[in-house]
Amino acid sequence: MTTTYQGMENDIGTNVLYNVQEDISDATLVKIIYEKPDGTTGEWVASVWNTLFAKYTTIAGDLQVGITSIQVYLESPTWTGTSTVQKISVLENLT
Repeated sequence: MTTTYQGMENDIGTNVLYNVQEDISDATLVKIIYEKPDGTTGEWVASVWNTLFAKYTTIAGDLQVGITSIQVYLESPTWTGTSTVQKISVLENLT
């Protein structure tokens, strides 16, 4: 398992960055598809950051304790597709 991020439960304003290892600056649509530890699935609308990264900033309820799987979906004039699946490890807070 590859962990791309390790964060804390209920973090707000944390950037989730996924390095797609290609220049995606011409992408017209960037999403991060997720599956949370409880089986909930969905997608976060992301943006391109530093030409190589899909970036999403967390809001309330995004991060729950356990392992969340993420995968980038993007559309550009020359390519449409998905990345490999990566994992986010979210840890429990003390209080």
